Amino acid sequence: MVHQACKIKSNIHAQTSDGMISLEPKELEERLGSICFELNVHCCTANQNVTCQLSDVWVSYSELNAFESQLLNQEVAQLIDMSGDCVLLIKASSDFTLIELNPDIEPLVKASPSVKVILLTKTSIKDALYQAMRDYPKWW
Repeated sequence: MVHQACKIKSNIHAQTSDGMISLEPKELEERLGSICFELNVHCCTANQNVTCQLSDVWVSYSELNAFESQLLNQEVAQLIDMSGDCVLLIKASSDFTLIELNPDIEPLVKASPSVKVILLTKTSIKDALYQAMRDYPKWW
């Protein structure tokens, strides 16, 4: 049974000087232990701005926990949706942070049109996103 996000009081929001990632809860599915998010990514430089949004990203509670752990403990963190697709990949290095939306999509393979985005930022939004997820009030 799908419920409105009545338990959810806040978004998962991470911001740095040149980027922002937010996961805005829309609905819950308690029976499957999952939550539907709107995923927003914004990156900016001196002469460029990019904003991307993925609507209706369903993620299991256990996958949210795994993603939080990856953000802290691994060089690459991947958020996997309920279909088993990676919807967000973040890789931090000493020089930049790579952010990919739908990194596994191959052109002409998916039945429905999709967007694949690759962004580079100078600051580590990976650390900021870990802190936002760590501080998020979890009920699962």
